Amino acid sequence: MSRSIATNRSVSISLRASIFLVTVFLGGVTFSWMAHSYLTSPDSDVGATADPRIRDTTKVYFGSASRFSKPAVIVRKDVYDKIPSYQRIQSEGLRRSDARYHLLLEKTSKAFRSAVKRAARTNGRDLVIETGAITPPADGGKHLDLTAATIAEIKKP
Repeated sequence: MSRSIATNRSVSISLRASIFLVTVFLGGVTFSWMAHSYLTSPDSDVGATADPRIRDTTKVYFGSASRFSKPAVIVRKDVYDKIPSYQRIQSEGLRRSDARYHLLLEKTSKAFRSAVKRAARTNGRDLVIETGAITPPADGGKHLDLTAATIAEIKKP
């Protein structure tokens, strides 16, 4: 797959596997360089490394997506369902247009963050992320699931 245009300014790109060969013609001078492509599907094993990769940084509930060594996963919905303020939102049928909804949701978010933080520290984890938002470990195992530990933290006084 190589394309070249015979004009004063043209670009030629050769794609072979995941290596790019880029050639640029400027004023009769040719510049070439090679680059490796890291653009692979998150579900692909191509380019798999020993370290898990974050698929969705918006699903990080504790820690840093760029610096971690011991990740754990959680199912946010299961934890939210056990938080008393969230249960009140559900039982009272509150909607986003209700002021009480937002007050209870803020209380729910604080309780969630606090419980996740305590569960992570108790279990020696430096990252807690939603299940599915991180690639599995290279050894084929699973990340520690902190959902039950987080729910236990919510039930503590």
